Amino acid sequence: MHDALISTRLLLRAFAIDDVDSFARICGDPAISLWASRYPGSDPSAAADHVAAAIHAFESGRACCFAIEHLAERRLMGEVCLDLRSSLLSYLLGAEFRGNGYATEAVRLFLLHARQQLRMHLIMADVVRENMASRRVLEGAGFQFQFLFRNRVEVSAPALLRYRVNLSPWVPGVLP
Repeated sequence: MHDALISTRLLLRAFAIDDVDSFARICGDPAISLWASRYPGSDPSAAADHVAAAIHAFESGRACCFAIEHLAERRLMGEVCLDLRSSLLSYLLGAEFRGNGYATEAVRLFLLHARQQLRMHLIMADVVRENMASRRVLEGAGFQFQFLFRNRVEVSAPALLRYRVNLSPWVPGVLP
């Protein structure tokens, strides 16, 4: 589960403590806090906590979190993470890398790993309804829209769309 994943443009690898400053810079983008409240913002201490938690979750087998790195430039671009208990995928890409297909490429590469190495059959992802770019990433990676849901406790929270991808299509009469 700790192997690096490589595509033509990207390297998905385990996080390292050395990633904290770059990750804090990426998370300092105001669009990140608009679409995903789980990320720490530009606070280096919060970024260090997030990276340390990603490393621990990866090592303990609770989650499979990879840093997304530009293969040629060796620069941190973001992360892709799967909570192995809930099968919920999340991802983040720095502003300077958006609009070039990197997020879709990273998610597709991760899904291949999830199917072949993690033996996952179904993966879900939630996205803020208004986040059209993230919706395109999921759809481009093969996810299908399932349903809309709202936070009934925090009514000011944005509506979320649940997407899912089946990594092992069911064939009638054949068990997966």
